[in-house]
Amino acid sequence: MNAADPENVAVQLAKYCIAHDISSARVAADLGTSKQSVYAWFTGQRRPRARTVERLVALLDTYKAAAAV
Repeated sequence: MNAADPENVAVQLAKYCIAHDISSARVAADLGTSKQSVYAWFTGQRRPRARTVERLVALLDTYKAAAAV
């Protein structure tokens, strides 16, 4: 995944969450941010900041690792 593209990371995470029934509220709690921010990223209304992108990539990796177990 290209961590340099915030929109791509948010879209990838959104698709993964939809496919695996992970709510935006859970993502918000796991990131320590608001549900509104996560929803805005998922819908493309906003792009996450660069420092948040790294956290999104790590969270997606965590979700994928947990699903693989």
